[in-house]
Amino acid sequence: MKLDFDNNGRLVWHSEYVQQPVFRKMLAEMRKIIVGYEAELLQISLLFTADGHAVLMANSGLGKTKIASCFPLVIDGLKVARVQGTPDNLPSSVVGYTVDTADGERIWRHGQVPGGAEGANFLLVDEATRNTARLWAAFMQMMEERQKTVEDRTQPMADPFVTVLTANFPAPGQGTVELPDACYDRLMFNLQWGYPSLDGLVEITRRTDELKDPHPEKLIQAVTDVGEILKMREEVRQISRAATDQVCQYIARLTYGTNPHTETMKGTASNGKPFRELVAMGGSPRCAMDLKMAASAFAHALGDGTLRPEHVKAMFPDVARAHTKMADAANLSRKKVKVDELITEVLKGTTP
Repeated sequence: MKLDFDNNGRLVWHSEYVQQPVFRKMLAEMRKIIVGYEAELLQISLLFTADGHAVLMANSGLGKTKIASCFPLVIDGLKVARVQGTPDNLPSSVVGYTVDTADGERIWRHGQVPGGAEGANFLLVDEATRNTARLWAAFMQMMEERQKTVEDRTQPMADPFVTVLTANFPAPGQGTVELPDACYDRLMFNLQWGYPSLDGLVEITRRTDELKDPHPEKLIQAVTDVGEILKMREEVRQISRAATDQVCQYIARLTYGTNPHTETMKGTASNGKPFRELVAMGGSPRCAMDLKMAASAFAHALGDGTLRPEHVKAMFPDVARAHTKMADAANLSRKKVKVDELITEVLKGTTP
């Protein structure tokens, strides 16, 4: 299927893109409680077949937590853990701790995010920017290594294991701290969105009583299960393994183009300064690997068995936004330079 892109190289979303039957059923169910945001819903769904994590960033009241809460309802057997971000959260309360009893026994307490084969498959960290730095090392081990460590014991996480963070945008805001750079680099997507369209807001207004129901499980049902998700994940891995050298080189050049320490970063930003002076952190090897897996999962959702450059191009903005950080110099002039300006420059300057 041919994909449409705008003048900035961004995908123009059409719901007809999705041809994979399971994803079509998942999106149909989630439309019952979410109005609009279909592209974002699909990308969060891709996390399960691409083995990734994401942060959802939008202004308060734009449905971040509600969107993230949909997925456990449409995937049967998905075990959920939720950590509400607060400054007094401790690593032990999240990953667990041990208790020594009077008779010499040691008891293991799981914490808010249980591990092991029967542990959590889906972790929602709500208001993630309200957690302090002491907690992030625990989260980052779970996200990258799919395991957690308590004292002298390391326990694997369940399979699959997907983490979704939510944060108000722009961040940091009042009472919040920015996510660590190392946390961003462990994310596959940084998804950001604005207000719904006028038609969407009219529809939300019409369905107020239904959409404000605190029990969405009454409205939607599971349309797939963890076993089917794991099967689709293997299909995505097969697409990734079969990627051509042309596609791999395109992924590498796109990633390389975000790095200020490489000769490929050229161009001038809208404030008149070279991009090389405005970028603090470019895409790491994790960025390239995440881009390949995200594009493979996207191709699979579209019903394509082959990874093509246009799949990579479609996923690049949200992957690069997670792995790239602008320097303080980008915010000093009257004309602030956002990371999306760099992403557009890289997209326009990099051909397959």
